[in-house]
Amino acid sequence: MKIDTGRLLAIASLALVPSGLALLYLQMSLAHFLSPLLEKIAVGPYDGLVPYLALVFTGSGAFLALILSLEVVAGKLFGVGRGVYLIKVKSHGARPYGITTGGLTRWISLVVLGGGEDPDLERFVELHEEAHARLKHPAKVWTVGAILYGEVAALPATYASLGPPPAYVYAFSVALAISTVYGLFVLVRALEVEADVYVFKNMGLRSHDLFVKLMKMRYGNWRQPLRSRLTHTQGEFVLLLGDPIAAHAPWEHLVLFSLLSSTALLPKIAANFAPAYQDPGAYYVLTFLAILVLSYFLSMAGEAVLRKIVRIKLTDRGYTNLARFATGLSLTMATVSTLTPPVASAILLALGSFIYYKIIKRYINNIYLLLIYLIIIIIIIPLFIYI
Repeated sequence: MKIDTGRLLAIASLALVPSGLALLYLQMSLAHFLSPLLEKIAVGPYDGLVPYLALVFTGSGAFLALILSLEVVAGKLFGVGRGVYLIKVKSHGARPYGITTGGLTRWISLVVLGGGEDPDLERFVELHEEAHARLKHPAKVWTVGAILYGEVAALPATYASLGPPPAYVYAFSVALAISTVYGLFVLVRALEVEADVYVFKNMGLRSHDLFVKLMKMRYGNWRQPLRSRLTHTQGEFVLLLGDPIAAHAPWEHLVLFSLLSSTALLPKIAANFAPAYQDPGAYYVLTFLAILVLSYFLSMAGEAVLRKIVRIKLTDRGYTNLARFATGLSLTMATVSTLTPPVASAILLALGSFIYYKIIKRYINNIYLLLIYLIIIIIIIPLFIYI
């Protein structure tokens, strides 16, 4: 029987769907029990938002605990301990393919090999799946999935404990869920880029020839079909040109950080502008479009600065994506930091800097890019403090 993503998802759903529904029921019961406490924190300029966010964090943590529990049970049933497992299956005549699955502490890569007709091609597939397991990609996907669960579950839990929240909390919750779903989409593509980088470091330029050969063998054409291109970036940028950040589409980071920034700004706009409090959905869309345009022009200026100051080997598309990523992340972190107390703002800014550093180190490994990011933060924060 061929093992594919669809079957794995079906098997996982048999455990996750009933467990998730049970977890949602427990969270709503807990929220109802804690309603006196939630009522006390539901005061101030962002009425109703603080309890919602508290329930988001509670739900996300509970979901991660659920995943870890199911993983431990499955590990005991199948005799799988913590760590990375690489399983190779020889199937004469089969086309090489692989799949990686796992939880928070266990990661398994299964690679089906066709009998050694092309050892290099089989090594290419092995390395790609090995990267997914060794770099703990399933755990990263589960973490974002837990955040999404927390966001979705928090709204009915808020309703059950406090009654109908203000209209802008509904709009905020929907906007936050949309941002997280889109963020998960970008994350999956980024993890594929990271796996391609891993292959490139081990096989060099010949990895691109093997990639083209694998695509022709699998799809009859060197270009991936749409369903594959949605989750996989353009491999030639990494495997041929050595420019991993260029593998993303130029609109990916622009849209992602515009969604996050406009979502973060929605409570502040609703609290200080009566029409936005009454019709938050419309003002969210207007804010998103305004930030999208602002991010676009700021990234153009940032790209010009990057080309002159930072001497790194990138394609034109790589410079564009790098500028949009740096500008977008700094804009989002600056936006979020203006809505929180000083201590929380400092923590968020430090967290954003750490995320930026880790991603840039993985993609480009140039410390000067962190300094540019911090300069952008310092310039942008004053723009939002007085909104």
